[in-house]
Amino acid sequence: MATQVASPRVTLIFDGTCGFCTRQVRYVHKFDRHNRVTSEPCQFVQHDPRYGLQDVDCGEMAWAIADDGRRAGGAQAFTLLASVILDRQWPVTVGRLPVIKQALDLGYRLIATNRYRFPGDTPPIEGGSCRVDG
Repeated sequence: MATQVASPRVTLIFDGTCGFCTRQVRYVHKFDRHNRVTSEPCQFVQHDPRYGLQDVDCGEMAWAIADDGRRAGGAQAFTLLASVILDRQWPVTVGRLPVIKQALDLGYRLIATNRYRFPGDTPPIEGGSCRVDG
């Protein structure tokens, strides 16, 4: 009898003051049919040693941290999320190809820089402002 290996789980760390970011997290959970993704506003976990993130990390990009030790920020966080949600390695593999990685990183940077211009949901942290660092 073969032993079934459990699929990894991943935590998505995002800017909890950003309505656009909050909306994207909602979409991630909508596509996560096997409940492999949890999400936390970076403002709640930025000094938690389990995640190893500091203020500068959270202000710079979203992060995906898998329970199997993988961690990725920015566009690569979303390839890791896709890999876990789909239970396939190819999103991470394709996302690391030089031309694809450059395009994903550029797209992520453009969206992150302008995210306050996009519609969003009510963020979990009220009274803050959408941080755009870098």
